Amino acid sequence: MPAPPAPVRDSHSLRCQSARTAFDLLLQALAFPPGTQVLITAVTIPDLVAIMRSDGLVPIPVDLEPECLSSCIDSLKRGLQPTTRMLVVPHLFGGRFDMAPLVDFAQQHGLMLVEDQHQSFAGADECEAGDADLALYSFGPIKICTALGGGLAVAQDSGLLSKMERIQHSYQTQGRVYYLK
Repeated sequence: MPAPPAPVRDSHSLRCQSARTAFDLLLQALAFPPGTQVLITAVTIPDLVAIMRSDGLVPIPVDLEPECLSSCIDSLKRGLQPTTRMLVVPHLFGGRFDMAPLVDFAQQHGLMLVEDQHQSFAGADECEAGDADLALYSFGPIKICTALGGGLAVAQDSGLLSKMERIQHSYQTQGRVYYLK
């Protein structure tokens, strides 16, 4: 069986098996010490929480603003600890909201900001990190704009993507039959 094509990466993006794979690659590349806290909305993709826990990180759930489903700044402040290093912000149910208050919060507290666009991607013209350090995109079959699979990580820091790519190249390739299952 021929080998699958190598991941494609430009200076700011990395194509992956899934957005969950990209998130796992990110956490491995960052190598936060066990016990590091990550702020994430209480309503999120359960697999992201499982990935954090498998890397020894502590997900800290934060409340949502009911009007727009953005992270509640007061809840973020309550969850913030000296060991908090990251804020993961998902856009839920196809919705979008103003990221400016969350960008400001992350910058004020020295947090890496990950914008999770699993559920909100609506077209190729959107594939950018914006003000986030990293944005995750998913193209699964239940997504608004699907390719029936795959994910994309888009980052401000091409060095971080290079680390993620090196880790990804170490993964064992799955055969087509396994993938189709």
